Amino acid sequence: MAIQPTGSLKYVTNAVPRHMRVWNTVMAVYLLAWGALGLYQSRIDLTGRRVRIAVLQDGSAWLMAAAFVCGALVLLSVVVDHYDRRDNERAYRAFRWAAVRLGWCLVAASLFSHVYLFFAGAHMER
Repeated sequence: MAIQPTGSLKYVTNAVPRHMRVWNTVMAVYLLAWGALGLYQSRIDLTGRRVRIAVLQDGSAWLMAAAFVCGALVLLSVVVDHYDRRDNERAYRAFRWAAVRLGWCLVAASLFSHVYLFFAGAHMER
């Protein structure tokens, strides 16, 4: 059993700059609004600067909206972690790790289902 020094290892809470907390909160609200509006319209438009990437509809839109929720939760976890004074950094790291991977899996599933439904619909029309 190792002897741990007392008082020499003091926990220091996270200090996230104010501009980063504001940015994360604004982006989380933006993602949630984009997903909610997309579900209301039953379509989520993914566009680049000059090109439309995809228009997700129905199930694909639901999967992408779920990915947006994961992204918003990751962004908000940074803000919450700043205000949380407990020594639970491992829990926040584990949550972010899982939420980021789940979000990317949902993005991939949304795009794969969009492509699958596009080609299945083209096949069915013949």
